[in-house]
Amino acid sequence: MLRKTSFILLIVSLVAVFMLLGCSPQSPTLPDDIDRARDLAIAKANNTGSNVPTDITWARETIPASVLGGTVLVKYSGVSNGNWYIDVTYTSGLSLENTDYDVIIRDETQVLWHEVITYEDLYIVY
Repeated sequence: MLRKTSFILLIVSLVAVFMLLGCSPQSPTLPDDIDRARDLAIAKANNTGSNVPTDITWARETIPASVLGGTVLVKYSGVSNGNWYIDVTYTSGLSLENTDYDVIIRDETQVLWHEVITYEDLYIVY
């Protein structure tokens, strides 16, 4: 009986370690927050005269961080009078309030806008 209990405790411990190290979420950031950062970046870029189309259906690819605390890259691409690309990077494992999104908007030839979108930008704090 002791052998069986020890074996079960070992399995439970290994699963817990696996979940903590290998399956922990990249961050509490929701896909909606990343899309929101993208959309806010487009609006800010357009306010500076960049003329980024707002009618694009974006394809999305996420490249996760290899370790907790690493950089997650979310790549958007779309077509509207040419190809458009938006890269959003953020550090995994941070609380939502501490997550900043580094956003780069570019067309086929050049970077048109690059800035950091903060939690305060996404959620007006009163």
